[in-house]
Amino acid sequence: MIQRATSMPQAMTVVAALLEPLDDPHVFFLPPGYKHPLVVYGFRFMMVGNDCYVTEIDPGSDAAKKLYLGERLLSVEGEPLTRENFWKVDYNLKVLSPRDLLHIGIEETDEPTGNAAGDKTGRNRGGDPDTGEGEVIVQARIRTQTDGPGAGGVHDQEAGPYSSRRAEFSKEGVLIWKIPRFPLESDDAVAKWKLTKAYKALVLDLRGTDGEWDRGDDSMLGNLLGKDTQVGSRITRKGSEPYIVKAEKIPFRGELVVLVDSGTSGSAEILARVMQIEKRGVVIGDRTAGAATESKVFSCATGEEPELEAAHVSISVAEIRMADGQTIGKEGVAPDDVVLPSQDDLKAGRDPQLARAAGLAGLAIDAKAAGKIFPPD
Repeated sequence: MIQRATSMPQAMTVVAALLEPLDDPHVFFLPPGYKHPLVVYGFRFMMVGNDCYVTEIDPGSDAAKKLYLGERLLSVEGEPLTRENFWKVDYNLKVLSPRDLLHIGIEETDEPTGNAAGDKTGRNRGGDPDTGEGEVIVQARIRTQTDGPGAGGVHDQEAGPYSSRRAEFSKEGVLIWKIPRFPLESDDAVAKWKLTKAYKALVLDLRGTDGEWDRGDDSMLGNLLGKDTQVGSRITRKGSEPYIVKAEKIPFRGELVVLVDSGTSGSAEILARVMQIEKRGVVIGDRTAGAATESKVFSCATGEEPELEAAHVSISVAEIRMADGQTIGKEGVAPDDVVLPSQDDLKAGRDPQLARAAGLAGLAIDAKAAGKIFPPD
């Protein structure tokens, strides 16, 4: 198959296909140059419940001329968007096969969009009469050698589904702490946990949070649990070992609310599930990604051509069996309180999830005001 490939991207796709039957979001091929993505698409989309919506748009992008906030997307490059295959679509677009033209299937409706800019150009308003699916072709921006990190706008390859920066907001004794990814920087984490002691309640906003913490981040669990706890067992190919978290000397004793969504993955899922099992706090939002296994990236370098950048492969190396005997698996973590933004909420920039989380923590705030707390980058 590789011998018959007519281009390097086609050859990389053939190699990646060898791992696809494993259907594991932590097992995938990383072609040479994956750390330096070539294109940015100018918008973000994510699963909300079982449907996919546009959640952010870069005002200066081609996508801004053709897509609406809150627009329901049905497919990308002919691939239907579902909970089960979303990670594959994301991987193909960002890592394996970035492209300068993106074909997007959209839901065509007769309802007004509510967008002040009026009708968009470059849209097939007729749609398919049988499926109700129209098409949009979005021109991506080509990243140049002089572009620094974050230059890709709202769909930068390193960014999660929400704001990619760490942020905090506090009012009336409630601290809302947004964490974009793990691991945390140790000095930052220590300073932050000292700060939390002054608050009566904490909202951990883990929407879009990905990555795997190192064991130094266990202090987060120790601060929240307040006691030595075996949160589960770490299962590897060699066997299992207890996963024990030590209590911090002065833990956070206030009310805790953990906010999650379909972009919450990795260690953030483990944290949310531990809080549920230990009955330490309430988890609200949407079902998480179901990608909590521990992985490691291995180089495929042979040493024969050291001047060439090597390909890599990500492999799952461990899984956490929780204290209830279950693993998080592909189903993810089901929140205690399911709160989903409606299509109208997304269009208007309202955030009912954060409003609900703040309310449970004792801070009354409406969805419109909540939507302004962590604005897009």
